[in-house]
Amino acid sequence: MKSKLLFISAAALLAHATVADTTVYGKINATLLKYDQEDLATGETEVDNWQVTSNASRFGFKGTDEITEGLSAVYQIEYQFGIDDGLIDSASDELKPRNIFLGLKGGWGTFQFGHHDTPTKLIVGSKVDMFNDLPLGDTGNMMAGENRFTNSMMYRSPKMAGVKFDVMGAPGEDDGLTADDNSGLADFVSASVSYNLDALTLAFSADSGAKQKIAGSVDNVDSAPADLYRFVARYNAKSFGVAGLYQVAEEDDSDIEEAVMLLSAYYKLDSWKFKAQFVQTDADSNAFNIDYSKTQLIAGVDYKLSKTTKVFAYYSMIDDESNAVEINDALVAGSYEATDSVFGTGIEHKF
Repeated sequence: MKSKLLFISAAALLAHATVADTTVYGKINATLLKYDQEDLATGETEVDNWQVTSNASRFGFKGTDEITEGLSAVYQIEYQFGIDDGLIDSASDELKPRNIFLGLKGGWGTFQFGHHDTPTKLIVGSKVDMFNDLPLGDTGNMMAGENRFTNSMMYRSPKMAGVKFDVMGAPGEDDGLTADDNSGLADFVSASVSYNLDALTLAFSADSGAKQKIAGSVDNVDSAPADLYRFVARYNAKSFGVAGLYQVAEEDDSDIEEAVMLLSAYYKLDSWKFKAQFVQTDADSNAFNIDYSKTQLIAGVDYKLSKTTKVFAYYSMIDDESNAVEINDALVAGSYEATDSVFGTGIEHKF
């Protein structure tokens, strides 16, 4: 029922597009995958199959309405859906909200309320994470920090001499029932500053108070409040590009730390784009005697059929190593190794 109402609302907004400066946009990305996954505790094969997946396929509406000279209202409504089963979540039959906000924009910058990517997430993007949104390819598999804040407020500055900064805060909205709830104006904060000079971009960001998934999401690590610092450098020329990322994160209520290094590159030749990426993640805790690492290697190629459509293929492999795993809610010491891999080929169309 909720999905039907969303589509009705979307149709109504589309009908109004001639009145306001509204853009309808979207992306459909689908892959055929050969997926292999091992259980870290046993080393045995956990998943070995072929899958058809929808990778962050989405549709949205965004626009600007001038209020007075130099002041405009800006807005965006974006939802994610699955083209493999027609749903984002077959259990709940609901679309997944992505970036949704309303704000004011002027020469001084933009201030907005809503549900949005954090500044830390924004400084990465597809020019650093060459395999963004793809199964076992997206950097969310390898590191914390890939978040969207709900109930957020964000200020985005204009670019000044190549420098730009974003600041986001969100209240915890204490419900009065949970002991660790927050009740401040900005219990969760994310901020970034970047400098751009021609093809070179340097950026730094920090998060505080937000729940993060240390060591990536594929291990189902519980989210916990953490402080996080991210450094990014990239060089994007017409035919090639290289990028690097270094990140450290530390949980607030424990000594669990995560350190991540990423290197990526691409080379364009006519309609072809060749890509490669390496990520090394190390997480440890002296208190829990945990030493965990994971290494990711990815290679892929895109072929551009038109300005809006491409076909692609990629191979990703993640090696996990740990000196302890959790079995039946108990931490068991030992020597554990597992390898997850995927080969995929697919189509992406933007509109």
